Amino acid sequence: MNLHTAGDLPNWHPHIHTLIPTGAFDSNDEFHPFELTSTNWLTSRFAENLFVLLELEPTIEIEVIENIKQWTHSGFNVWVGEPVNYYQTDELKFLARYLRKSTINQTKLKFLDSTQKIRITKQFDDKQTHKDFTPLEFLAELSQ
Repeated sequence: MNLHTAGDLPNWHPHIHTLIPTGAFDSNDEFHPFELTSTNWLTSRFAENLFVLLELEPTIEIEVIENIKQWTHSGFNVWVGEPVNYYQTDELKFLARYLRKSTINQTKLKFLDSTQKIRITKQFDDKQTHKDFTPLEFLAELSQ
């Protein structure tokens, strides 16, 4: 499991990436796959457990937590991807590297001489977006 605190541009976007087993082996080395649990159920369990931890923090008032619990869109979401074939080592290596990825991919950075700004580009399917930062803004985003 790895906590990521930013999206690709970078914007404040705390989220967790994790690899979990899709089943278990019995004493005869026979693999038994787990049934896919509802992502809604996983989302609500994750939120409930996080709220319990937040209540233990002295810097967060219970009123703030109760307010968040009332939001129509809580911001909590669980996404489950396709299972990974254990024997596809290249795919496993890619996923393991992704879990440990840096906040910023150097290949997406460009220094704009004309404006003295730093541009971060994000490509998603056929759509490309970017965000420009002064050097101090860039450091501030990274330090969140």
